Amino acid sequence: VCKRATLPGFSVVITHVLPMLSYMADIKNSHHQTECSSFGACAKSALVVRQDDLHQELNTMRSWIALPALLVATIILATTPVTTDTAQAKPSGIFSKLNGVWRGTGRITLAGGNSQRISCRAYYTVKNGGAGLGFAIRCASPGNKIELRALIKDTNGRLSGNWEERTFNTTGQVTGTVSPNTVKLKINGAISGRVNINYSKSRQKVSISTATESLRGIAINLRR
Repeated sequence: VCKRATLPGFSVVITHVLPMLSYMADIKNSHHQTECSSFGACAKSALVVRQDDLHQELNTMRSWIALPALLVATIILATTPVTTDTAQAKPSGIFSKLNGVWRGTGRITLAGGNSQRISCRAYYTVKNGGAGLGFAIRCASPGNKIELRALIKDTNGRLSGNWEERTFNTTGQVTGTVSPNTVKLKINGAISGRVNINYSKSRQKVSISTATESLRGIAINLRR
């Protein structure tokens, strides 16, 4: 339903300005009659009085005309929405598929190409309404143990955060990307390498490769 908008100053003009204009006309007529019908000091005195009244009325009229304009400007400023150019970052929501505990087995490759069978558990916890993910992957063999932890943040599919490996006592930064069913991470620090996680609703494959001689890589298959 459309409603007719009325400017605040329009009613003021009707109520105050038009009567003032009429009154000013009366002043002018009265001044003319006094000047024409009087002589000497009487005519001069009446003219001065009427001029003073006219100036006062003009000043009052200017004040009333300026007031509606000020009111309109105030209303416009108060009702104008404030906008910003800052785009809000949104999480992709893909982390929810990883949430929970996963178990499985795999192999660890050491210096010289030697490999051992390992058993693993992975713990994933979604944080900050889906924008963050904390995970820990723990693997052990008869002669080796590894525990990789990371806390990452998702910003429109771009990942960033920190990681640590507790057995080797190393830490660093992590960056990467996330897409449906795939997380790709690049780790930097005392140990550099890559972590790729491919997953479905009930299966997960994790591959870890490093540039160090003592630990070449890990490949594990997990279920829940």
